[in-house]
Amino acid sequence: LRLLKMSKFNMLLQEVAASTGRQWLILVMAIANTSGLILVVAHLLTCFWYWIGRSTEEQGRRSWIAESFALEVPGWIQYLHSLRFILNNPSPPQIAPESGTERLVDVI
Repeated sequence: LRLLKMSKFNMLLQEVAASTGRQWLILVMAIANTSGLILVVAHLLTCFWYWIGRSTEEQGRRSWIAESFALEVPGWIQYLHSLRFILNNPSPPQIAPESGTERLVDVI
């Protein structure tokens, strides 16, 4: 129901922008929506990659967290390491996946 209301709202904004001669506003809205979606997806992937690293460490195996020397740093810095890996996968990888699970996520 909310998605339907949002689509009606977007259509209304597009009509107002077109009728007032401000088509650039539609482009700005599309760029903002796409940027927001990219950030949400990056955040979800970052959280998933961080969880995989923590799970691997809890199982007693070496993970990307140990490889990036981020075991003793605060959690938000570990999050930034994970975000960097998601947004800019190192090539050649300095933080290489160590476990099978990490390799699977790295391939996907």
